[in-house]
Amino acid sequence: MPSPIEFEICAAIERRGWAVEAAFLPGTAIAALRTEAQRRDAAGAFHRAGVGRGASRVERSDIRGERILWLDQHSRCAAEVPLWEALASLRAALNEA
Repeated sequence: MPSPIEFEICAAIERRGWAVEAAFLPGTAIAALRTEAQRRDAAGAFHRAGVGRGASRVERSDIRGERILWLDQHSRCAAEVPLWEALASLRAALNEA
């Protein structure tokens, strides 16, 4: 059975095709993710975002000026556990909707 937040997300996606939910993760989980992101940033783990794929990939700061770090569910850290669990639960709710 979906949680009330998952139900709202599913309903919003059905109505608009997208959803924004500020309460998707508790504040403590967000704070832990922020701390971990700052630690990884200081360690140089983030990379400049690019445009295109493979051999046609280029870094264009006029299009994408941010730095990114892809998360990997299989090598997750403790701070990411609540995020991955929430995403798995949301995936199940969406599949049931």
